[in-house]
Amino acid sequence: MPLTARDPVGRSGLFDALTATYDACAGSGRGRLVLLDGPVGTGKTEVLRIFVDGVRDRGGVVLSAGASESERTMPLAVLEQLLDRPGLPADVVARAAALIDGQQPPWRTYLSRQCDPDGTVLDDLCDSLLQLAAPLPLVVAVDDAHQADQPSLRCLHRLATRMTGAAVLIVLVESTTAAGAVAARCLTGADALGGPLPVDVDVSRFEVSPLTVDGVAELLCRREGARALGAADFHHAVTGGNLVLLHAVLEDRRAVGADPDDTVIGDNFAEAVTSCLFRCDPVTLQVARATAVLRSPAGPAVLARLLELDQAAVERALLLLTSGGLLDSTGRFRHPIGRSAALGSMAPGERASMFQRIGHLHAGGGSAGTVEAAEQLVEAGRRSGDWMPPVLREAAERSLADGDLHRARSLLRAASTIKMDDRQRAEIAATTANLRWRTNPGEVLQHLPELLADIRAGRLTGRAAVTTLLYLLWHGQLDEALEILPQVVAVSADFPSAQRLLKPTLTSLAFTYPGSARRLSDPAGRADAVTDLLAAARSVLRECAPDGDTFGLTFAALYASSFTADGWQDPWEPQLPASDLPVWQALTEAVAAERALRRGDLAAATDHARRGLSGLGLDGWGVAVGWPISVLVCAASEAGDHSAAAGLLSMPVPAGMFSTPFGLRYLMARGRHHFATDRVHAALNDFYAGSETAAAWHLDLPELMPWRTELARAYVKLDRVGPSQVLIRQQLDGLTDGQTRLRGAALRVLAATLDPSERVPVLRRAVDLLQCAGDQLEMARALADLGAAYQRTGCVDLARTTLRAAEQQARLCGAAPDAPKGRPLPAEPAREADHPDVAQLTDAERRVAALAVKGYTNREIAQRLFLTVSTVEQHLTRVYRKLHVVRRRELPAWLRVGAFDDPDQGPA
Repeated sequence: MPLTARDPVGRSGLFDALTATYDACAGSGRGRLVLLDGPVGTGKTEVLRIFVDGVRDRGGVVLSAGASESERTMPLAVLEQLLDRPGLPADVVARAAALIDGQQPPWRTYLSRQCDPDGTVLDDLCDSLLQLAAPLPLVVAVDDAHQADQPSLRCLHRLATRMTGAAVLIVLVESTTAAGAVAARCLTGADALGGPLPVDVDVSRFEVSPLTVDGVAELLCRREGARALGAADFHHAVTGGNLVLLHAVLEDRRAVGADPDDTVIGDNFAEAVTSCLFRCDPVTLQVARATAVLRSPAGPAVLARLLELDQAAVERALLLLTSGGLLDSTGRFRHPIGRSAALGSMAPGERASMFQRIGHLHAGGGSAGTVEAAEQLVEAGRRSGDWMPPVLREAAERSLADGDLHRARSLLRAASTIKMDDRQRAEIAATTANLRWRTNPGEVLQHLPELLADIRAGRLTGRAAVTTLLYLLWHGQLDEALEILPQVVAVSADFPSAQRLLKPTLTSLAFTYPGSARRLSDPAGRADAVTDLLAAARSVLRECAPDGDTFGLTFAALYASSFTADGWQDPWEPQLPASDLPVWQALTEAVAAERALRRGDLAAATDHARRGLSGLGLDGWGVAVGWPISVLVCAASEAGDHSAAAGLLSMPVPAGMFSTPFGLRYLMARGRHHFATDRVHAALNDFYAGSETAAAWHLDLPELMPWRTELARAYVKLDRVGPSQVLIRQQLDGLTDGQTRLRGAALRVLAATLDPSERVPVLRRAVDLLQCAGDQLEMARALADLGAAYQRTGCVDLARTTLRAAEQQARLCGAAPDAPKGRPLPAEPAREADHPDVAQLTDAERRVAALAVKGYTNREIAQRLFLTVSTVEQHLTRVYRKLHVVRRRELPAWLRVGAFDDPDQGPA
């Protein structure tokens, strides 16, 4: 029969084992020793209480006591509690009094293993206790036995050695410590007090572990009802199944009146964590506090050095904290409030002292918790020590690498208030500059004089020197960069991280400053400059992952690699990182602006470019500012907003920009603005300046700057057909099959140099190429020119249809109303019924053709006329053949207004 009718949650197996041990003791008449241990807060006391209540319910005799830290140095304090039970026989009480009150001097020496106690009194006491074990076993129960005084433990050991012939069950409950099970070792170990126990004393050990998830769910269901089952996973994650913590969470929820399925962590939980920590042994408490200070797991080796403890003891302490539910499997506190409670358990002086030890540990080669320790040093107001600046600087650099700019800023601000030497000051200044570089590169400008001075003086080495070189190149200070380059190479030799950054930095000169790079590497120049540039860009992209330090390198390489010899390539999508850093967001906007401009969406190009430019400001963009400005100027010029374009061109730009490909884009955009405002000679100057620069760099990339096409267009406007034809044919001969957009634009200019009778096939080809390339605005221009060519050759219907399409397309692109057409539309066509070709078409063919002229797709026509798409295609094929046209846009406009025309004006 079970000792108790109660069914403790998750403990049924344990109580079955305890009941079986009690029954075996009663049945055999032999004494037994039971050891119940486990981490703090797992419910060991509750298990003991339920067990002894069950023994009493059976009529058994129970002597119980609870040890405590405060009585640990009081000899026989536990024994006094055991014997303080009403109804004990008078002789037992008398012997106990004689032992406790009359034998004090011997008990002092009893603590020494070299001296035997007064065996007569103690043996008489044990004999009296053994007589109580009839007819039912005598249960001697001690809670928190690890806190018991040693004289009492010696008495219990003497009782255990004499109970082999009596039904006595000794139950010791203790919390496992970093040193192991103290009470169990005192009674049963090889070095037990009074010697080892006889071999015929049966010893059983049971571990009381935290509740599993199922156990937590069962407890919640009993306490709160089935509705709370959904919160079982959360409660287990926060408490680890620790009963003390679990009950505290339930109290927190009840305190605020939350529903059973709600989760509330508050003051009761914090107090429970504190209580569990103070019930731990000193080593475990120290490890818990150090873990709280470090925030992130440090490992037993680092903690042992920090606390000056044996590593094995630290490992056991971490195991106890984890198995007891205070730490999770990674070594972190399960909830921030638990960590705060651990920190709050420390005296201010103790906390500050630990922060200082952490700093010294890191300065001496420790690496764990650098950021957290440094931040805690700042919070604690520590502002002294030669070791602090490098700790704070490295912590700031780690924060930067993690993207935590706010934390890095606070650490650097604290470091700036500490007295330090010149080299430390230079390193802190370099890290501060790097922080500003990641948020807005323009803010680095104020640091450049100081950084240059530190490099020249030898105070700045390694990666900090290389990043300074990057800053100079980004802001167009090429002369200063080339001046310090030899020194940067020298001071980076012993730093692997600096070498990894220096190599792509030097490689990037091929595409950021092609002229200077070629003078350094090959003064004579070579014909394969384009190949060199593209190879360099791709090399940087392979070697340099995009991050806060290298965004300038990555961006310039992506920009250069997009203007390939085979046409515009868009390498941006897989390369741009998803980052919250303002620099990457601004660059992403610039990429979107370029894409929109190339497809002719002027409004989108303007919006993206404005956001990109404002995201960093003029200074922040450095030499790359030529890109967003060029997009904005081109879009404004095409839209007819010439005042906006002029305002953009009046903005100050770095002089070094014109030594980079960004300067070529700027010159092209400025030339187009001059062309749009009829300042053709000024446009020619910019286009020629760009062509001469490209020639000096041996860098002929039409995708970057199609200067031949732009020059030819300007000469056409000046009625100089000869030079225009020479330039445009050179352009066409140099283009590859993949450069459809550039070829279409060049054919449009070529057509303007031909006789009207020769223009139509050239412009048809231009329209096809531009449509294939997706440049809607340039296609609108080509359609307008094609419509004008139709008009000059007498094809009035085709002219009207084509010019209408051009006008509509230009309006969709956001271009100026007269930009793509430039010529009046032909007069309104005759009605369909009056046209001589109308008799050739059936009623069904005319209905399909009328909708096709208005812009409906085949699928839309099929839906409106309740036909299949295949039938619509067959009707259009017959219409093309009867009217002698080859494509939809050549259908005559009179089909729109015939007697069989659909009443709508166009597709919805």
